[in-house]
Amino acid sequence: NLFGALEFAQACAAKGIQPIMGCQFFLSRTATDESARADPHRSRPDPIVALAKDAGGFANLQRLSSAGFLGSDPSGQPCVTLDLLGQHAAGLILLT
Repeated sequence: NLFGALEFAQACAAKGIQPIMGCQFFLSRTATDESARADPHRSRPDPIVALAKDAGGFANLQRLSSAGFLGSDPSGQPCVTLDLLGQHAAGLILLT
């Protein structure tokens, strides 16, 4: 989640440090994914890290974080779909 991100960024800026804001999500798979059908273990969500490269990316990071926690999978992991990630991809750098 991004609780305290603004305060952290402000504290860093006061010391001349440029923070990189990011968040880890889980990318949910659908039953139509070929790999999910072939191996039941592949139906589990995959971790993905999103980093904001600008203010628009940070806004999208916030949207995805909120959507992830509202759409958590049964284990409570914050999950987003590939479609949702695509809708809010502007200004983001993804690590897999």
